[in-house]
Amino acid sequence: MRGEVILLTRNVIIEGERIDRWGGQILVTDIFEFDGTWRKGGLIMDNVWVDNCSQKDAYHSSIRFEGATGGHSSVSNSAISHGLDWGVIIWSSNNVELHNNAFVDFRGIGMNLDLTRNCTIVGNFIGDVYGRDI
Repeated sequence: MRGEVILLTRNVIIEGERIDRWGGQILVTDIFEFDGTWRKGGLIMDNVWVDNCSQKDAYHSSIRFEGATGGHSSVSNSAISHGLDWGVIIWSSNNVELHNNAFVDFRGIGMNLDLTRNCTIVGNFIGDVYGRDI
């Protein structure tokens, strides 16, 4: 008999609250300041545990790239787990790399990519994704 083991714990933990079905979120996006300055959103995250994040019954996932077109983002060797809904969404974003992550215990969707360019998804594990309550 064989089994697979995934280490979910890390030294750096981002943990959402366990009240009112809100959890937490990491949002990466571009914005324009009032003076017209373009702020390019980017995320560099390595060896981090994101626990109990995402908003229940919404597309607000634990890690959400939304309109992040100008910067570069990389999430690697991290564990994203025990979310209240989706694991990660990359929507209308560019230049995102996901390497060797574990997305475990989510509702509905583990990973969603839509309207993306230049995204690299390599060596990730997605498991224990279960259906939404009806």
